[in-house]
Amino acid sequence: MNTKKNRLYLTMNLSNLSFYTIGAFIVFFLFGFADNIKSPTMPPILKEFNFNYTSGGTIFLGAYFGFFVAVIFAGLLSSKIGNQKVITLGIVLLLTGLIFYSYSTTLFILTSSMIIIGMGLGVFEVSVNSFIIEIHGENNKSGKYLLLIGFFHSIGSMIAPLFAGQLIKNNYSWQNIYRLTAVLALIAFLYFILLKQRNFTIKNTNKISISYIKHIIFSKNMAYFYILILSYVGIELGIGSWIVEYLQKTKHQSISLSTISTSAFFGCIMIGRFIGSFIIEKIGYIKIMILCVIFSLISLFIGLIGPDNLFFFIPLTGVFLSVIFPTTTALVSKISNNGLSLRLGTLFAFAGIGGMIGPWILGLMGDMLNIGVSFAIVNILLSFIMLFSLFKIRKLPEFNQIKQLK
Repeated sequence: MNTKKNRLYLTMNLSNLSFYTIGAFIVFFLFGFADNIKSPTMPPILKEFNFNYTSGGTIFLGAYFGFFVAVIFAGLLSSKIGNQKVITLGIVLLLTGLIFYSYSTTLFILTSSMIIIGMGLGVFEVSVNSFIIEIHGENNKSGKYLLLIGFFHSIGSMIAPLFAGQLIKNNYSWQNIYRLTAVLALIAFLYFILLKQRNFTIKNTNKISISYIKHIIFSKNMAYFYILILSYVGIELGIGSWIVEYLQKTKHQSISLSTISTSAFFGCIMIGRFIGSFIIEKIGYIKIMILCVIFSLISLFIGLIGPDNLFFFIPLTGVFLSVIFPTTTALVSKISNNGLSLRLGTLFAFAGIGGMIGPWILGLMGDMLNIGVSFAIVNILLSFIMLFSLFKIRKLPEFNQIKQLK
């Protein structure tokens, strides 16, 4: 009789956990969607308010600033009140930012609203990744599910520009696009409100203090992860931001084909994360990342150095790069449960830095040299830096006894 009850409890528990996992998928789809309606809606905003490119850049910078601020504090907040509540807070921030943005009439309000949107996305980055690790860490499936939430983020990232572009083409206002996105945020909010509050939070056995925070953030071993994640995001956003200009100026591709290549790049990231979720536990975390960086280098070399008709190897690189971010997150979670949210928050702060400086350096060098030379040097150099970091991480004592990670 007791055995039957135990089996029933286990079945119900697993069923309950699946609802929390689905919630994480919904939020990361929303993350990718909300983050990628900015570019297609910017031209009508510039036209309506007669803004210059500097004003548009200021609005974009607001999103990255909000993201950077949020990831720093979200880790501490998650440690205190739990990831489920912090995710709900992130949805509220995003919903608020989207609504205010859709009714904005000045550059100040637009930028301020975008900061709030960026803060919501930054909260998602820390809390949802930590949430997945808490739910699936004990059964050693965190790598798989981190790749899957990345997959849903990629779906949102792909759909958003197509969705916004089609509505603008059919004379829908940019304001209504943001209001429709707010409806998606409201649905996510209602889903999490209906979920029962459960204490998944991994307890921190150390008292949070300045010295403890410094120990977590500035440990020598974490430096390699910071370098790895910064380099990866620099490559992803560098390629995503400049591939259209590069293909047109260097590979002599049409506007249409170069634009499609941008979607293809993010589509390849989506495909890579989906495939990776099935093989990561079999191959091993560190091994799969080293293999993927090597293959991404080969793909980049062919696309950059090869003839013009082999340009498609550049967006194809997304398949191999795709596993780096979520798998790095999974690796960091294996170091220690203590200070996990804080550690992830700092990791994602460095990701934010990579997102800011990667495209900027590429553009700066493009002015100094030309976009072709800049695109090749920056992306290949960052790939070698990733490879260097991974070989250093492979030798860390924390992972010597964990077969799955080798």
